[in-house]
Amino acid sequence: MSPAPFDLSAFLVVWDLAPAALLSLSVFSAILLSVPLLNRVLRKAGSPLRNFLQLEDLSEYDAKTSKGAPHTVKNILLICVSFLHAAAWCADASYSAMVSGPNHHVLVASTTAAAWVYPALRLIMKPPTMPPYFLLTLATVQMVSLLPRIWAEALPTWIDAVRLVGLLAVLSMGLSYPVSGVTPSPNTARVGEIPSNKFTSPEDSVSLSNWFSFSFMNPLFKLASVKTLNPEDVWQLSPFFKHRNLFSKYIYTAQKNPHQSLLRFLLASNSLDLIISFAESFYKSIATFVPSFCLQRILIALESHDPARRNEAYFYALGTFIFHYSFAQLDLFGGWHARRCYERTRGQMFCAIHWKSLKRRDMRGKTSANNSDKEGQEDEESANTADIGRVVNLITGDTYAVAQRFWEFPAIFMAPVRCTIALVFLY
Repeated sequence: MSPAPFDLSAFLVVWDLAPAALLSLSVFSAILLSVPLLNRVLRKAGSPLRNFLQLEDLSEYDAKTSKGAPHTVKNILLICVSFLHAAAWCADASYSAMVSGPNHHVLVASTTAAAWVYPALRLIMKPPTMPPYFLLTLATVQMVSLLPRIWAEALPTWIDAVRLVGLLAVLSMGLSYPVSGVTPSPNTARVGEIPSNKFTSPEDSVSLSNWFSFSFMNPLFKLASVKTLNPEDVWQLSPFFKHRNLFSKYIYTAQKNPHQSLLRFLLASNSLDLIISFAESFYKSIATFVPSFCLQRILIALESHDPARRNEAYFYALGTFIFHYSFAQLDLFGGWHARRCYERTRGQMFCAIHWKSLKRRDMRGKTSANNSDKEGQEDEESANTADIGRVVNLITGDTYAVAQRFWEFPAIFMAPVRCTIALVFLY
């Protein structure tokens, strides 16, 4: 028995309610953060989602010269477009109410208008130096809700075309904001500049669109295609991975929590990247079976030879493309954040070994007065001494092995999940 054709109306109803859900969630979170006690609790609970090194921890950072300036023109354009969207939805709600349209449509149009007014007011009261994520999310939700309607219509109306252009304008302007409103050092490379070891990696000055596409790496690829890369052709590490900054934060943390183990420190310092890598692997472990399901539905729709089910085949073909595209995009993000974990862990282990070896005695060339003294002090000297061979072994072997385990962290935990899902599908 073939499954029933996919009903697109249920899908559209869910996305129609998404703006109201986004508005409610944003207002509710703002109210919670305005309460001092709840603000402290939420900040404490969200500490694993913060970067290990903050701007004030960087020796290269200067608060006077690194302040980010608001993007005045972009902010004004986004405010105008947001108010135009709100006015259009208000007009839609008013017209539906006048002609006694469905009550749920009046409610959806009213809440959507309010959802567009809210980010516009936020842009006016506090001009951002970073991407307006609420506005980008709202525009994406509206785009997902609009495209199926345009597809279902034989001849899209001019209103749909204007809405589509407005949403594309919001997305293009929002994606052009820099990911970080403040550059961590004055010699941060700019996107598109010729790579040089005089500058640090441009990952700290990229826009959101550059970050999604990783296009800030293109100058390095172009240079590598015409010549052999030399050390002077490669950017320096970002200040967030410089060993000097990592070591200073390690000393501060060790003094604040003297009984904290090194493993716990490494997990806490890499928590954000580990969570992102884990979430990316978890999504891929579950969603990797969705294209197979979509292919099954496509074949069923094509075998029926029913022209009415052709749109269903197109829908699942589009879904297959979207999921495969998301896998490729998440592979980039997963590899990038795994590399961050590896680089940070390696630097922290280097610094920890170096710091510990400085507090040990070098016993090379020392001779004992007699054999009894030598035997009595052998165990103590073994624990409190550091020779070059021991330090080199730790740095060249153990440090890289531990850092590699952090690189492979998601795969270790996701292997049982993938095995379980595969067994469920098979049996």
